[in-house]
Amino acid sequence: MSILEWRAGLRLARLLVLAATVALAVGGWRCAGGCSDRPVTTGDHCSALSILAEGHPVFGANMDFAYVENGLVFIIPRGLTRTGLWPGVTGENLTWTSRFASLTFSLVGYPHAWAGINEKGLTFSTMNLAYATTYPPPDERPALDSGLWIQYLLDTCQTVEEVIAAESRVRIITADHYLVADRHGRRAVLEFLDGQMVVHDDQTKDLWVVTNTTYHWLLRVWERFLQQGYYDSNNSSIRRFLIGAERVSELGTVNNADAVQFVFDTLWAMRGEQFSQHTSQWSIVFDIRKRKAYFRTASKPEVREVNLFDFNLHCTNGVRMLQIQADLSGDVSGHFRDFSLEESVDQMEEFLTAWGYSNPRSTYVTLTRHFVEVPCSESWRGPAGRRVTP
Repeated sequence: MSILEWRAGLRLARLLVLAATVALAVGGWRCAGGCSDRPVTTGDHCSALSILAEGHPVFGANMDFAYVENGLVFIIPRGLTRTGLWPGVTGENLTWTSRFASLTFSLVGYPHAWAGINEKGLTFSTMNLAYATTYPPPDERPALDSGLWIQYLLDTCQTVEEVIAAESRVRIITADHYLVADRHGRRAVLEFLDGQMVVHDDQTKDLWVVTNTTYHWLLRVWERFLQQGYYDSNNSSIRRFLIGAERVSELGTVNNADAVQFVFDTLWAMRGEQFSQHTSQWSIVFDIRKRKAYFRTASKPEVREVNLFDFNLHCTNGVRMLQIQADLSGDVSGHFRDFSLEESVDQMEEFLTAWGYSNPRSTYVTLTRHFVEVPCSESWRGPAGRRVTP
């Protein structure tokens, strides 16, 4: 890649961050310094929740967006070596080899993940928190934008503890907050307030419902609701949260099969178009124990499913992809195709155009190639479709 191509890709990457940006403790939160205690609701984009079924976590997410309904689903193998775009102040960049394969859903194209699960069961989803977020200032750590940060964590981490520890190695430059869960049943909400990562991980509070309000404030809303029997609000984020929280709090013991349907039903009850212009374009449920994703879209409501372990997960087999709006139903694992640079660039172009950005297509191609034309490490060879014991 020439220096001119590199600079063009870097300019586009900054645009991706800008576009994403536009879009006290109630137990178990930690902050390295004095984080402000402020209620902040910042938008109408996306919801997530997690419950336990027979001791195993089931995880659901709505992607709410008025302007983009298309997206891509990727099977990303282990053994790929990638390099970030933002060095730290010392000039050192981040290069890593993916230890784990992953199944991801993307609004922006490869390898920018909005939500996903890896072969060890680590699961992520993104909710907009644009105007509340103040990400860390530049320091010696190299940086990644939201979608790359999620992909990096899915590539390299197995547990919520490892995700939290990764904050010492890499800095995030974005404007969202995140629900994360692992196969052991641990959940956490991660936010970036006053330039520091805030971790809500009190496992005794089994209410993992997240919308577009700072999580400590959502828990305060819930306490007030329990005290008064109601909480009057016209805010989309608060109303979606209360619907989800009430359903989750009333859930008794549930088996795994019923849990998937319960999460879908709860996502439907929380759908964004009831309260704002932003339609819940995608609803996704991850069965973490089975490493399976079920999904449906507003325009294609038939439930589809894909099992990460149905694929050969070594990098010699390449990245596989599927259009999320493909006219399919049932098990769609057999419909994934080889990675298409053109389709991934199309998705990036659609997303950025929705935000009012216009760039030469060659710029999108340059950035995508930076992450596609990467080495495959033979040392990461493993059995095809190897099932990992939960």
